[in-house]
Amino acid sequence: MKKICLLSHGQPSRNPRLVRDANCLAEAGYDVTVITPSFVERWVKYDQEIIKSVKWKYIYLDFINNPISRIYWNYVKTRHRLSKILASWLLTEQIVANACEYVNRELFMLAAKNEADIYISHQQQSLPAAVWAAQKVKSKFAIDIHDLLSDCSSEPIHLIKNIEERYLKRCAYVSTMSSVAAQRLKEVNKLSKIPIVRHNTPKIQEREGILSPEQRSSSDIISIYWFGQTIGYHSRADQVIRAMPLLCKPVKLVLRGNPNNEFVGSLYALAQKLDVAQYLEIKPISSPNKMVKLAAEHDIALGTQPGKELFHQMAIGNKVFTGMMAGLCLALTDTIAHRQLMREAPGCGFLFPDEDEYILAERLNELLNNYERIQKMKSTSWHLAEERFNSEKEVQILLDTLLYLT
Repeated sequence: MKKICLLSHGQPSRNPRLVRDANCLAEAGYDVTVITPSFVERWVKYDQEIIKSVKWKYIYLDFINNPISRIYWNYVKTRHRLSKILASWLLTEQIVANACEYVNRELFMLAAKNEADIYISHQQQSLPAAVWAAQKVKSKFAIDIHDLLSDCSSEPIHLIKNIEERYLKRCAYVSTMSSVAAQRLKEVNKLSKIPIVRHNTPKIQEREGILSPEQRSSSDIISIYWFGQTIGYHSRADQVIRAMPLLCKPVKLVLRGNPNNEFVGSLYALAQKLDVAQYLEIKPISSPNKMVKLAAEHDIALGTQPGKELFHQMAIGNKVFTGMMAGLCLALTDTIAHRQLMREAPGCGFLFPDEDEYILAERLNELLNNYERIQKMKSTSWHLAEERFNSEKEVQILLDTLLYLT
């Protein structure tokens, strides 16, 4: 098995797991092609920054740069809307694929022209395209599931479930981001094997040039850091703001991403009301290649999974392992997956209940009163990332799986 094609409905700069897989597979000697749509213009410059030095081929469906592609994009959106209406009572394979994702047909046609030994879909939405391409060229298909979308109320659950029921048992392998998510996928879809667990970890190489926590100068004020695509309610930054007046010492909250204006406006209003506005800082979104280095400027990485839905309870985001790789103390909402991670990686952080600023303040005060404990947690994170939670270790699981398939 030499040729691998990775398919996704999201652009590379918004899909670090896709990019890491492509990089590691290419470095292992595979002929790797990545195919995605390109339809959000503000992300294109970050896509270009990523691909300028990679060892894999990137092919994209361009819906931005010329009038014909923009006209076609309008057709695709119309097809998607009509398919969603039809899917409320008619769940054929084509209708489900078009209703769940805009460009499955176009991804399939492009993928089939780039013959591969295995087509790997990143996320459930693009799995139909991977299946159709594999059937066309008589090869294998697989999926890497980033999130339990069939357990998320904001997603079209009936469509995601249809895709999972239709294809997962036929996949050469299924992988996902946490052990509890793997168990859930196995049980719900009655899979014969438990999915492979591969965490959303950065490469050790991404910390190049960063001093270890022991070598860094001590901070005048502890900095709590959160990053994501959009700074919104899911960040639980409002919970941190409400906790700040309860702390024995001031801390700084730094948020990086595209701001949801309504949320960020309410956040500033809350911070001003509680007289902590001077400790809130909003940073612009940046290149995925810089995430570890940017995180290393702070002390505590905030990893939030809001709510009680299984979607959140069983997920572990890439920001958790980015913080670990950067050598930060981890402050994680108390979820099933985060509890499991703390058992596997003890001493690198703490858990706090979602939406409870009082217990969050208690946890933070325990650290603020014992700076050596923060330093120990940061050092533990740093060494755990080097020894175990890194992309080099995680990709070996994928490489072993692919070797088994040959």
